Parts: sequence; structure tokens; C-alpha cells
Amino acid sequence: MKVDMEPMLSQEIPKEQLAFGAAFLRAFMECDGEVQKYVVQLARLAGSPEATDREKTMALYSIAEALRPVMRNGHLGISVDEADQIAVEDRPDGAAALARLQNQRKVFSERLAALIERKNVSQTELAKAIGVSQPAISLLLARKCRPQRRTVEKVAEALNIEIRELWPED
Repeated sequence: MKVDMEPMLSQEIPKEQLAFGAAFLRAFMECDGEVQKYVVQLARLAGSPEATDREKTMALYSIAEALRPVMRNGHLGISVDEADQIAVEDRPDGAAALARLQNQRKVFSERLAALIERKNVSQTELAKAIGVSQPAISLLLARKCRPQRRTVEKVAEALNIEIRELWPED
């Protein structure tokens, strides 16, 4: 496939943006297929008119983390608990907000586990039904990640239940 570069070259694009784009593409191409799928899903969320500003921001941060993980406390990347702590540290109600986040994740994973058992659905079957990998379901059950709102909606739809049966009310 031949691409006509002339129209693109006539636009003034700052060299910093070009360098950033090239670094981003290199990092993406170095990832394995699972991470690439994850990044594409997050990019769709970040560009979705249905997503909230917070969801878009979190998706962009997650893309950055997936493509350029950082060292924190001697480990690569950041745990969901550390992310929660950072998210609430500047809030006057930080301790209460952190407790709410942790409780939501706990209740969600407990409810999901019970529903999977009650509906006699495997993690692999649920993953396929909502368009993620089985390890993603495992991470949700182990409380190693917090689901996006759209993921909760997809899980509820796949299990043929109301969202409130899955996600705790505030």
C-alpha cells in the first residue's frame, strides 16, 4: 500500500509531536498482542463520546502505563491500591473516599464470583462474552483492577442481570 505523504508534509507539525508519536508507535509495536488489544480498547474508550471525562482520563493514564511502565518502590508499574491512594491523597475526604473505593472493588469481586458460580459460567466464557481475556476476569475477581463502567455494563448484560446486582451503590 502506497501512502501519499505530500498532504501531510504540507502541514506544520511540531517536531516534538512527531517524536512523541514515533515513540508511542514504537512502544506499541514492542508490546505483545494482549497488551496491544488492551491499549486499543482503552484508546476507544478515551475517544468515546459516551465515556465520562474521568473515564477518558483514566484510560489515557492506563495507556501511558501500559506503554511506558514506571518504576515505583522498586517494582515495575503501580498496583491498584497505590493508584487508589494517589487518586484520593489530595482530597479532604481522602480516607473515606479510599475506603469507598476499596469496598466497591471488594463487593464487586464477591458478587461477580457468586454470579459466575450461580450462573454456572466459566471465566473464559464470560471473558469471551464481554470481549476481554480470561486473565482480565481473573484480575477482577482477585481485586487487582477496578472495572470501567462499560465493563460492568457488559458483565451485567452477559449474565442477564441488573447492574445494581453487580456493582455496589454508593
